Amino acid sequence: MVQAENVQDGAVVAGQVLCYHLRMKIKNENDFLVFLISIKDDNNNIDVLKMLKQSNISELDCSAYLSMLFNQGYIKYLDTQTYHIEPSGVNAYISLKRKNISIFLNLTKGLLKFLVPFLLGLFSNDIYRLIVSFFTAD
Repeated sequence: MVQAENVQDGAVVAGQVLCYHLRMKIKNENDFLVFLISIKDDNNNIDVLKMLKQSNISELDCSAYLSMLFNQGYIKYLDTQTYHIEPSGVNAYISLKRKNISIFLNLTKGLLKFLVPFLLGLFSNDIYRLIVSFFTAD
């Protein structure tokens, strides 16, 4: 079972994780991966019937997401009724918080790449005068 401390994006009731899909619709393979992680058992196995019942998306969409995750090596087929999530699949989940931090860092880096040369150009005459006055004796 998942402990409350380990859960960041799911609600916890009586020590069990409520399915992520109840709060958010499945829009991409990352959301589907989170859904699969939320319904897996202790051995990282997923029952196909349980997945289809709880996913709230069509079997065709489930199949498409499963094939994408299979091609990336995140899941494997054990038999016709069971899928297994690989440890790399569990680790591949990108939380919304981590996504937002990444976007913020990329924006900040872009801003600094623009701002530093702009400010150096703006104050270059003052910096030049300061250096010249420092090395010249009056």
